[in-house]
Amino acid sequence: MVYNNPYFDVKTATLGAAIMGPTVFLINYYHGTDSAYIAAAKQAAYTFLVGGSMIRMCENLTTSFKNPKVSKAMAVIIPSAITFGLTYGIHSLKGTLRPFVSSIPTLLLAPPAFAFIARRKIRQLERLAGEKEE
Repeated sequence: MVYNNPYFDVKTATLGAAIMGPTVFLINYYHGTDSAYIAAAKQAAYTFLVGGSMIRMCENLTTSFKNPKVSKAMAVIIPSAITFGLTYGIHSLKGTLRPFVSSIPTLLLAPPAFAFIARRKIRQLERLAGEKEE
């Protein structure tokens, strides 16, 4: 059983790293395997370390505002913006030949992923509230 940390989601971070690392490798493959491995390693490490925290931020933002629509919107917008900015920043460091293109998967996948996570958290809270009423 994975430790339930309120600030880091190990399970989802590992899954994200396993998906994003190979994706960035393929994007950079035509520039040579050395460059592709560097970009993929940076992406996988970043996705694991920062992604696990962003997942928890999304879940926490889901319940942070009185208006549930505002909460869900902020739970998607804030982590998505931070994630894209940090991803582009890490790829802009020496070693990734196509930093913006390497960041596009994050730009495309982060908002729907955070929307899914926010909805999952809302459903979890609704189930808990229903159990308490019984």
